[in-house]
Amino acid sequence: MVSNTEKYFATFSSGGWIDLWQDFNGKGFELVKSSKQSKRLQETISLSVLDKDYLLLLTGGYDSLINIYTVLRTNSSMNKDQKEVLTSKFSLKGHANSIKDISVISSHTTNLLKKDFMMIATCSQDCYIRLWSVVEIKLEDNVKDRSEIFEEYKSKTSYVLKVDNGKFYNILLDSVLLGHEESVSSVKWAVEKEKLILLSSSFDFTVGIWRFSEEMVFNINLLTQY
Repeated sequence: MVSNTEKYFATFSSGGWIDLWQDFNGKGFELVKSSKQSKRLQETISLSVLDKDYLLLLTGGYDSLINIYTVLRTNSSMNKDQKEVLTSKFSLKGHANSIKDISVISSHTTNLLKKDFMMIATCSQDCYIRLWSVVEIKLEDNVKDRSEIFEEYKSKTSYVLKVDNGKFYNILLDSVLLGHEESVSSVKWAVEKEKLILLSSSFDFTVGIWRFSEEMVFNINLLTQY
């Protein structure tokens, strides 16, 4: 639910199809895009606000990738006749096994965070949790060769997301968390006293509560119930 007049949800199926649904101005949900995007089964999907023109859609599954898509919002001021509603961008690499869950937190969904903040948490059967920060790249007025941006920011742990409204975003691997001994099945962001908390659950029969330390690193407290 982006606003009182703008609602979305996305679904995926075993055949690799992604369906995007929307309700604009309370007219009821309708299918606006159906597209076959992946050859391998996807297990988790996430949809969040990127900016005033686009949503960010993420999927993960047996391909061990975090697949990135942009979704053109209904109330965007852009010329929709020339734009794709759902656009596949690229995939984040790093996990060594299937992706089990994705959780996104941003200043668009909670006013307890600083403006323009966005972070993605992904967990995998490889026992690791990866945290990715999403930051808009502020362009100088005299930048003419936009290809230089890709050269400056792209690496094995840093990606550049370009959207059709002319904005660039840097998706950067921020942290790799290891605290579980078996596959991590789910992750969920929360905010406590204006501080980020990440909850995780695992097939090692534990629930993890991750908090920032004074050194700005995540430390885990494991809860076990047999």
